[in-house]
Amino acid sequence: MFDIGVPESTLAQLVSEVCRAPHVGDSLDALARLILPPEGLPPEATRLLVVADGPLHYLPFELLRDHVSEGALLDRLSIGYSPSLSTHSTISSRPFRTTWPNGDFVGFGDPTFDRTARVPLAPLSGSRPEISSIGRIFERSTPYLGADATKERALEGTAGYRYVHFATHALLDDSDGLGSALAFSDANVETGVGLLRAFEMFRLDLDAELIVCSACSTALGQVTPGEGMVGMAQALLATGARCIVLSLWKVDDVATCALMVEFYEGLHRGDAPADALRTAKLTLADLGFGPEAWGPFIAIGDPWHCSSSIAER
Repeated sequence: MFDIGVPESTLAQLVSEVCRAPHVGDSLDALARLILPPEGLPPEATRLLVVADGPLHYLPFELLRDHVSEGALLDRLSIGYSPSLSTHSTISSRPFRTTWPNGDFVGFGDPTFDRTARVPLAPLSGSRPEISSIGRIFERSTPYLGADATKERALEGTAGYRYVHFATHALLDDSDGLGSALAFSDANVETGVGLLRAFEMFRLDLDAELIVCSACSTALGQVTPGEGMVGMAQALLATGARCIVLSLWKVDDVATCALMVEFYEGLHRGDAPADALRTAKLTLADLGFGPEAWGPFIAIGDPWHCSSSIAER
């Protein structure tokens, strides 16, 4: 833990440039020189836990290059994130669970939005194959698609699952992070119908090993001194989840589907969430996808815990 000694406005400008164009190296190089130790990271390090402050909440550290080894952090490190060291300690100390009575995976995708709304939400047909493909990885899976992907099922039908996955639109509230929402079937932005807001997520009692919000900018919220990023991340960790995977900017349907299928294949093999996410990102990079496609997703909480793999049971 250290103070990098530069004005917050300078950091904010550099991070903003990276988020707008993550494939451009100048801002990334500048951030790496500011953030990473001048002597480089320890060569024996395999994991990095990021507890960010201020504008660094918006930065996926995987994109940074170690200016000593000249390699990307993604190439050599499994990276996880936490709102604070105390939060990480609290989550890590939760009892490990090895059985999930209702199944291994429950997923929500391709919701049927209210088409009579003044500004209707765009359909998300690409999320249907995402949920279906992931569901086929696990023997015990429950997909809720189309009109079945309701807010009520999200609130009442997700307990007792190992992995909970939401593939839908996210609506950000810049003035109140806890007012941000996920959109489910019949969602109408004007009336609020079908929107599961972050403050309502505190009502969820999941005890899941992992919650994934496969949607745009779900890791964002309000940066509040002493509390970090207030929004969906804070609310979902409070549900009892050990780890959550959220995104830092807008995501592409096709790339996200490919990333998520690779990610869950890794979980099924027994990889911990941070390790499975790293492997999925490297796979997409090898397939020619740029960092704007795989870069925004981050694993928050206790991302290196994993119960025994389903494949081994």
